[in-house]
Amino acid sequence: MSINKPLQDESRAAIKCICQRMISGEVSFVEGTRQVLDCAENARLEQDDADLIVFVGVASETDEVPGQEQLKIWNKIAAAKNAAKWAELERWARDYGSTACRNFVSRF
Repeated sequence: MSINKPLQDESRAAIKCICQRMISGEVSFVEGTRQVLDCAENARLEQDDADLIVFVGVASETDEVPGQEQLKIWNKIAAAKNAAKWAELERWARDYGSTACRNFVSRF
């Protein structure tokens, strides 16, 4: 596969921006993780990249948490019943993923 350097650079810049927004609290770690993973292939990150593996783990452990757009169509009662569990998963994702976020910010 040939390298599209401008796309790689753009994707890495996007990952940096997403991670900065996650660290600042502007974007949740669950949502941000999904966005980072969407950019990972075009950023040409190796599959065994230690920081990327953290994001893959967060995505795997939080896949039951709906995104903001999905949540809009959820039944309000069902969403309320799950809110505490989702908040706990978000706290875990922040604790587990913060170092990887900071690493991506410094790398890109």
